[in-house]
Amino acid sequence: MMERPLVEPLSPTCTQCSLAIFCSYNKNTGIKPKLLHLKRKEILHHANDRFTTIYAIQRGALKTHDADSAGNELIRGLYLKNEVYGYEAIYQGHHLYSSTALTDTVLCENPYQHFLELIRSEPDLLGRVVSLMSQQLAAGAYLKCITARQRLSAFLLDLSTRLSSNKSPPDFLLPMSYRDIGNYLGLATETISRILSQFKNIKIISIEKKHIYFLQPEELKRIAIHL
Repeated sequence: MMERPLVEPLSPTCTQCSLAIFCSYNKNTGIKPKLLHLKRKEILHHANDRFTTIYAIQRGALKTHDADSAGNELIRGLYLKNEVYGYEAIYQGHHLYSSTALTDTVLCENPYQHFLELIRSEPDLLGRVVSLMSQQLAAGAYLKCITARQRLSAFLLDLSTRLSSNKSPPDFLLPMSYRDIGNYLGLATETISRILSQFKNIKIISIEKKHIYFLQPEELKRIAIHL
């Protein structure tokens, strides 16, 4: 895999990082995690590449993906700012899917072996690991929603929880294109555009370019759970 440029530590962003507690223990070891910068559409790794690293996303977003028999991309996962990426590869020792930056993205590299050493030396960290893994397993539960409106509403609510800064009304910048959203949710790009336009017209949300503002979050929740 090609060498990528390292960037200076982004210490102001570390306070919200899911791995911040691990880095605080790192200070005692003298080992400093490395930061990598990926350009939009740059590949982090390919499917079946050997697993060696747990990543914390400082900024930006990643998608994991493979392809169907016709070569069409299938998006399998979405990982956002302040989240952790790499758990799914631990068991088999290699990555199941390729991973690509959705936007310009900065990643904090944490060698997995060092990660294990920290947990062994600091047992209190184990609870944090279990919590992070549980959080990741819960992501994407809305993919089981029956209707397109349900699925997209639940997806927007999930993004709001993961990306917004506790503002009222919540707002966030979409980290991916309508095409990628449709791919991830199993819906046509036209369906995503049509439903978002409907939500905008009935003033559930407001859209400025790719910035989403929730005007009626309770109505979105109602749509997401309504069968």
